[in-house]
Amino acid sequence: MQWLLHGSVAPAAVETLRRYGHETHTAAEAELTAESPADQVLAEAGRRQWDICTDESALARAPYQGAMPFGRCIVLIQSADHADAIERLFARFKRLKAGRLYTITASGVKVRQLPARQLPVASGE
Repeated sequence: MQWLLHGSVAPAAVETLRRYGHETHTAAEAELTAESPADQVLAEAGRRQWDICTDESALARAPYQGAMPFGRCIVLIQSADHADAIERLFARFKRLKAGRLYTITASGVKVRQLPARQLPVASGE
């Protein structure tokens, strides 16, 4: 998997992702900044077919608030030890599924389906 690192993901978590064979990318590689709006972050990650690893809950909530559907997966770290959080994620889930939000807390990992893209409504003929 290829990951867009968003927010303040700890370097130890980045190393853990790499140890599991994943590639990581910074916001700067995607021509994003810390101030980039959530819809822009989601659009750019989706365009590049990157999943998102973040510690900012506002970005993880964005697809549910109508910012933009996201067809990849989002990992939200809400645990103080980011590296341990990534270890627990991959210990529980060998493969992550697209269209899911994985929230890692101090006590476990929660999975929630991301909103799907809505198909345009066909006009009556």
